[in-house]
Amino acid sequence: MKLLRRWYWLSSGFLKKYRLGIFISLLIGVSAFLASLRLVPIMSFKPTYHLGRVARLQVNQLPLDIQYLLSTGLTKIEANGQVSLSAAQSMDVSPDGKTYTFTLKPGLTWSDGTLVNTADLELKPSDVTVETPTASTIIFTLKEPFAPFPSVVSQPLLKKVTTGRLWPRSRLIGLYQPVITDIQTKQSFVDQVRLEFTDKTYVYHFYPTEADSLTAFKLGQVDAITSLTRPYLTDWSSVVIDQTPQPNRYVALFFNTARPELQDKTVRQMLNYATPKDFTTERVISPIARSSWVYNPQVKPYPYQPQTAKDLLSKLQTSQPGYQPQFTLTTTPAYAQTAQAIAAAWADIGLVVDLKIVPFPDPTDYQIMLIGQQIPDDPDQYALWHSTQGTNISRYQNPKIDKLLEDGRKELNPQKRQEIYQEFQRFLVEDSPAVFLYTLPNFNLSRSAPSHRLPS
Repeated sequence: MKLLRRWYWLSSGFLKKYRLGIFISLLIGVSAFLASLRLVPIMSFKPTYHLGRVARLQVNQLPLDIQYLLSTGLTKIEANGQVSLSAAQSMDVSPDGKTYTFTLKPGLTWSDGTLVNTADLELKPSDVTVETPTASTIIFTLKEPFAPFPSVVSQPLLKKVTTGRLWPRSRLIGLYQPVITDIQTKQSFVDQVRLEFTDKTYVYHFYPTEADSLTAFKLGQVDAITSLTRPYLTDWSSVVIDQTPQPNRYVALFFNTARPELQDKTVRQMLNYATPKDFTTERVISPIARSSWVYNPQVKPYPYQPQTAKDLLSKLQTSQPGYQPQFTLTTTPAYAQTAQAIAAAWADIGLVVDLKIVPFPDPTDYQIMLIGQQIPDDPDQYALWHSTQGTNISRYQNPKIDKLLEDGRKELNPQKRQEIYQEFQRFLVEDSPAVFLYTLPNFNLSRSAPSHRLPS
């Protein structure tokens, strides 16, 4: 009994004397424990690779190739541009072409093991009514028939989830194993994206220009740079450069047909024939990819024929005495070499050319512009060439082309659609609102073999 009282007095005295220190120690310990709940999932002994990427994106605009690492869509786009089912087991289209009903594959789960419920899908195309009558059925009702709609729902299915009770953390998951655990922004643009695999981690760093990404690479801030428009640092022995074909991207000269000096088709054809076409990657002759199911190989090829260009120039000078055009060719540093070769070829036939190289060309204020263009997954190119569209950067106006584009996006019969788009290519290329040059490959640059660095 005396021993217990003795221990009580000693304990009481100790606690009274050191109560502040004990309280602070407990507070620090509890805080450290709570912090560890958040840090432990982040801390990892997995290798982490830092990848540079050139893009200016909002949070809801993650690159599709990154999204496809996480998931697939209700449908998927095949190599030839045709659409097939993916997460969906079936697709039914109403006779009027306005209603699309998709049924999910049975037992479809998110990467965290939970069943996919159509009510959770973030699929809300503009001007489309969405219904989810059952957990596995989703119905889209359009205001007008729209043949490309199956390609619209190839968008990867993603879901934002929150884990952790004491310290909640958001993650972006899909149908596949990788998970996006963190998205950081800077001045409202995406700055970093953290992509977690079971055995490795990739952190994407986004930069506004290729020059910025190269600076980061030289400083050791990133291990590799993906999706460059041309090879860099070719004289660095420690650098591996990997070239990846991209048949759905091309480089072209776009004519601003709203300018009086470029409204005459003969002028555009003269420039087309005067433009060299012998570039290192595959030649492009139309705005539709060679791999597409609607590709028309019979369009006018416009080979490099400087004499034909001179003859057309003489014809213009005969019909317009004193005709001596001056052209301004605008491009970015990525295409400077190509632009210089084109400007030299034009000068050889007697044209006056001013070459303008800027980081960010203004697509609303130019005469002739050399840039890269992404080809849509579906043959529908309404946004690129219809006279009513702000994204028609050539300001091209042609009633025949407008009608073909309008018909093509309404026609549900594949054979008739193919005929429409092959005719579209024939008329558009003949009229030369642009000079189609070559496919634009991706160049990936890394400090070791690309297969060890780039996710797939």
